[in-house]
Amino acid sequence: AKQLMSGANGHLSSEQRWISSVAVCRGSDLAVSGAGDGFIRLWGIQPSKAGGAGSLRQIGALPQRGFVNGLAIAKSAQFVLAAVGTEPRMGRWGRDSSARNGLALHRLGQKESEDA
Repeated sequence: AKQLMSGANGHLSSEQRWISSVAVCRGSDLAVSGAGDGFIRLWGIQPSKAGGAGSLRQIGALPQRGFVNGLAIAKSAQFVLAAVGTEPRMGRWGRDSSARNGLALHRLGQKESEDA
């Protein structure tokens, strides 16, 4: 398997770590962010004492090859849909030739079925 493009020291370039997409789930404390670093990160929104959003706390990460150029969260908060590409949406400064252009659907934590 081919690795993501990296700098001379074997680490991801700063461009690959740039957040290129963000989505929030209405009525919840869940947010997601995507970049070209191999992950979609899940965030818990912590309210401030004065009201509104105060801070973010990373609560998980989903593996995702390629540049995450768009994100959406289902109203149920059970799925994340990612638009993924071999290059960043707004430029050609990076390329992950092992990625494929398309959509990726990730299932988040499953709830216990009421039918069980």
